[in-house]
Amino acid sequence: MREDLPIRDPRHVTAEQAIAALRRALPKEWILRDQGTDYGIDVEIELAGRQVVGRIFKGQVKGHDHLSWAKDGTILQAVKTSTLAYWRQMPVPVVLFCVDVRADELYWSPGTGPTVE
Repeated sequence: MREDLPIRDPRHVTAEQAIAALRRALPKEWILRDQGTDYGIDVEIELAGRQVVGRIFKGQVKGHDHLSWAKDGTILQAVKTSTLAYWRQMPVPVVLFCVDVRADELYWSPGTGPTVE
């Protein structure tokens, strides 16, 4: 391996795999838009069927090689207090997606729950 070339960050690979898993999980008619610069929102999703009717929500996608589960069967996913405050003031719903890229499993939750820094 050449030492003068950039190294591909494994976290970037996992993030791309997570977005791909989300794309596969959504109905094929729905529209998924990348949101570019990330401040706690990765994607915008527009519900559509034969018609596009303007129903939109935002999503934060967290990809993992494996998910951490609590004893009560919930997924443990850290979210900054500032990110949660941002989601709560959004004019559209926000959904948190947690993706186990190895198992190709996707879980979601409304982005309104409690958090701990």
